[in-house]
Amino acid sequence: MNQQHSIIQLYAGTRPDGERVYEKVAVRVEPDNRYVALHSPGFVRGLARGDAFELVEGRPGAFSVTERSGNLAVRVYSRVPAAAWDSVLTPQVTQLEGRRDILSDLLLVYSLPLTAGFDSIEAAFDQALSGSPDVRWSYGNVYDERTGAPLNWWCNRASAPPA
Repeated sequence: MNQQHSIIQLYAGTRPDGERVYEKVAVRVEPDNRYVALHSPGFVRGLARGDAFELVEGRPGAFSVTERSGNLAVRVYSRVPAAAWDSVLTPQVTQLEGRRDILSDLLLVYSLPLTAGFDSIEAAFDQALSGSPDVRWSYGNVYDERTGAPLNWWCNRASAPPA
């Protein structure tokens, strides 16, 4: 089966002047009008590599996740070149069966399987980045963007390994 890949723009937020901001996300186009994210985005909230989603009609860039892959998106924002953190973080992420999705000037994005465990992920990032005021990390698909409450999509998941 020939699967089509594409780049689409998803809503990432609003600038202080009210202008909407979009991020380009690589996707696999599914035959049922769904998309599958090929990487965890850097600024789009609520989405990780492997998640299936549909676009919301009438709302440019808005989407609704229809199936979670079991991956956690972790974003690292830096005020200094992110490559310095890459050499420290990527080996630790690899040990947790994760992978780096994005490396840009001031941003790193990783996808890690839920099976790695929140405690292990948080310990790895906190330890590697402790003591540096120039860098911070956050989950990209764990908390509701409006309320800050956990999304809890990982609760009651089947024991099958993530995609």
